[in-house]
Amino acid sequence: FENLINQLSLLHRSALAEVCKVRTEPDYDQRELVRNRRSTQQLVYKIRIVCQEGAIVRNGIDIDDCENVGNLEMGEIVEAYDRCINSSGVLRYQTRRGWVSEQTRGHGRDQIAEILDLRTRTGSIPFLATSVINKNLKRIECGIPDLRSTCASIMSRLHGSQVNLFSSLERFMVSGIRASSLRDRSQNQSNSINSHVQSLTRILSTNLKKDFEFIPKCGSLEGAGIDTTSKVSSDAAICMYYGNIFNLFHACLYEEKRERRFFNTPLLLNFLALGGWKAGIFEVERDDKIDPITTECGFISAIRFVLQHSLQDVECFAIKEKSTQHENVQIAKQDGESHHSLHQRVSRVVASSFPPVLSLLRRLMSRSLLIDSQMSTILTKMKPSDLEFLLSNVVTPDKTNQTPSFNAYCFTRELHLKLAEVSFNTLSDRRFAFAPAHIVYPWMNFMGEIISTLEEAGKPKQITNTHENPTSSRARSPLSELSDYNQRLARNLSSMSVLLGRPGARPIERSTEPFEPSESSIARLSEMGFTRDHAIEALESTGTNRVEIAMEYALTHPPSSPATRERRRAAREERRLQRERLISSLVERSSNADRNATGRESSFVNDNSAPEPSSNTDEHTETNNDTQARNSIDNDVATSNAVADEKEKLQEEIKMEKEMAVNAKRYLDSIKESFTRISLDIIEG
Repeated sequence: FENLINQLSLLHRSALAEVCKVRTEPDYDQRELVRNRRSTQQLVYKIRIVCQEGAIVRNGIDIDDCENVGNLEMGEIVEAYDRCINSSGVLRYQTRRGWVSEQTRGHGRDQIAEILDLRTRTGSIPFLATSVINKNLKRIECGIPDLRSTCASIMSRLHGSQVNLFSSLERFMVSGIRASSLRDRSQNQSNSINSHVQSLTRILSTNLKKDFEFIPKCGSLEGAGIDTTSKVSSDAAICMYYGNIFNLFHACLYEEKRERRFFNTPLLLNFLALGGWKAGIFEVERDDKIDPITTECGFISAIRFVLQHSLQDVECFAIKEKSTQHENVQIAKQDGESHHSLHQRVSRVVASSFPPVLSLLRRLMSRSLLIDSQMSTILTKMKPSDLEFLLSNVVTPDKTNQTPSFNAYCFTRELHLKLAEVSFNTLSDRRFAFAPAHIVYPWMNFMGEIISTLEEAGKPKQITNTHENPTSSRARSPLSELSDYNQRLARNLSSMSVLLGRPGARPIERSTEPFEPSESSIARLSEMGFTRDHAIEALESTGTNRVEIAMEYALTHPPSSPATRERRRAAREERRLQRERLISSLVERSSNADRNATGRESSFVNDNSAPEPSSNTDEHTETNNDTQARNSIDNDVATSNAVADEKEKLQEEIKMEKEMAVNAKRYLDSIKESFTRISLDIIEG
């Protein structure tokens, strides 16, 4: 299956490169102009009816507004002296008896007539009046395309099939990762991600990387079945090729269904890691500082290339428009056509490559998609072995210094800094002044989004100690100990129910600890107009502190009666008192354990002053006590060292987070002034 996908991808990218080469040739636009220009020679089309039901002949172009004047049988050959596309998009031929359609209407578009021959008409049309022939009709001529352009159009359809193929593989990959996050982790498996998910991730990321690298290596692909003479050499062809690849990349990363948005963060991590990106994906040593401004990969280079070529293109069109404006007016007057004031400001290359780049940049600069999405949460909570298995095509045995460790805030901040640098260089380029309004306006809006994103990146993340040693009773809080106790109790009750002959008993998966609404969620719901009692009731009923879920519940369920609210308050007060009693008992138990450990330590230190034992039994008892005291002291020392190392690691992480936030804030301050000045210059211009 993987070999088949790789072969299809090679076919798609080679066909796309050939299409871009054909459509960016210097004479392609000239051939299109000649084909669409009104011909002085009148043509006669020899057509044959191929539909089994035959063809209906009408007395006009529009099917719904004309009458039926006859029929043509299947296999009948007639001559047509004109053809035109009606309002329904159907090509119609005019014969001696009337108008005949080339295809049927609707989704099927079945063929009705086909062209057998084409020749130039020498005489006049016998069935049309002279006034109708000489009438100046407002119409668009649709000439016959050449074979090269037709083949390019056929090959361009392969790109749509590649987008559909990669999108289906991407959806299958995302569903597999979600299923792995919901799988029971208590089985202590080496990895909870299925092998097909890892294979799909490798297939997509590797082929996307090859798509971006295909142009530079196009002339050196020997033995791959590609003609080396079809090397894409012009910048226009490369730019058009990258535009289609960015469209494919965007379809693989982002999917929107109704009001839900999905972003494939694992695929983005794998793809960037293949290009050499490390920030936020691998653990970086303290001495190895990565500067996001100087870090470059093939994906970023392709974005930069498309933007630079777009600036060069708009400059050339602006200069050409000023130099040839007078000549165009004179030519239009000679042809008897009106001169349009709206001129082409960009080429077909920029029109096909700039929108996909801008759309992809908007998605990548969205902080909510990269940090607050479901996939980012899954990657953050993923075990190191699972993350290493997912990035197995990047982490090889010879790269032992690369330890996968996903940090959503670090990865998002460094990626946003890099994309902001590329985008601001485009804005500050002098050629940006030649860009038309339909390019300037969306780009300025995008720069405003970048500034808002960098302002958020300049705020350091509040880091807490979430890596506490589970073997240390002193480092753990009473609440976490209570939660573990409840979880162990639930598992024991489930096992006992099975042992007692209750196979139908459902295991208790959740902790027996009661849910407590957070004050922040209550405050946010209160700001929306709900009362405090209604907000607490919605949070308790849904069992989560997610505001959007509680808001939907509150909108669909009216507030309870006063008696119900009073009963809920009493239940909450009872849970609070019970919780305090449990915490007090746990704290007292922990204090007693500490005092016992201290007593054993003092008795071990002062063992020389103790009276000598009078019997062998006393010697054996004292030896056991000494061994237990030594073990207790060793455990306490190991626990203290682990806590100290954890605190040192936490302090270092906080320090690095502050440094990265300061760098983002410093870069934002450096571009704010220039952005304001450029915006004022654009408004003034």
